[in-house]
Amino acid sequence: MEILTDPQGRRLNSLRMSVTGRCGMGCSYCNAETDDGGDASEDPSIAELARLGGVFISLGIERIRITGGEPLLRPDLPDLVRRLRAFPGLKEVAVTTNGLMLETRALELKEAGVARVNVSIDSQDPAVFQKLTGVDGLARVKAGITAARKAGLEPVRLNMVVLRGVNDGELPALVEYAREAGATARFIEFMPVGVDSKKWRDSFVPASEMLDRLKPLLAGSPSGLPDTPGPARYLPLAAGGGVGIIAGVSKPFCDECARLRLSPRGGLRLCLTADLDADLLGPLRAGADDAKLAGLIRESVKRKPARGDYSQATKPMSGVGG
Repeated sequence: MEILTDPQGRRLNSLRMSVTGRCGMGCSYCNAETDDGGDASEDPSIAELARLGGVFISLGIERIRITGGEPLLRPDLPDLVRRLRAFPGLKEVAVTTNGLMLETRALELKEAGVARVNVSIDSQDPAVFQKLTGVDGLARVKAGITAARKAGLEPVRLNMVVLRGVNDGELPALVEYAREAGATARFIEFMPVGVDSKKWRDSFVPASEMLDRLKPLLAGSPSGLPDTPGPARYLPLAAGGGVGIIAGVSKPFCDECARLRLSPRGGLRLCLTADLDADLLGPLRAGADDAKLAGLIRESVKRKPARGDYSQATKPMSGVGG
């Protein structure tokens, strides 16, 4: 199997595949000023997504995380998972979801071959949750988390984007809920992706402050985040288990980045903060064979930046693909 590496020598073995720009929520940090999610007719077909996935896998991609928008809006998602799982070399398919539809779909996702799920849950207060997302859906999300565990989609990870003056006082509450639900809480720095700079500065809570708020719950008294690979840095809890912090702004993980991203319209994105580097869906629809598509990916990877640049991240998160 081919091993795909970038100019920095980083092996690229992870793909975040956005299957739609649509979402049933309207989170301000994701949609920013606009929502260009489009409609269902603009989504790539399952056959197209599976074919692109197969090309990436032939180049050494071992793990695919399916994202959106909200991927569970696609009723044909299990078919995509089954097709991807059929390619030799793929080790794992995971899903990131807002959880609204998870209760009714968890079992079919597991049966199709999804290994685990990440669920966004930005508040334990129903009123705050509705204000943040535009949906009165906290109970539905929690029911989905329960269903995911019952179906065996584990580990279940619960993601909270921490916003000053909104939910930054709720970190202990999410840790406690995660413990009760048999899941792991993770706290994410608000990233300046497609959002007004003043709004970002007013809302940003650094990882160091999150750590201070979590210290009473931790085993020991860490002075900082552990220096471990990957986006999330995990710390042990006194009550057992752990909690993760994703410090994409204050402690970026660029040096260990192993990711590529497929946008909701079939474009290759080399970094969360970068613009589209290559259109893959257009050439596929124009008749390009797999070798041609693989060549486009190889050429793009040669331009993968050493570090992200948030000043270039002008597109809303909803159009990036999470």
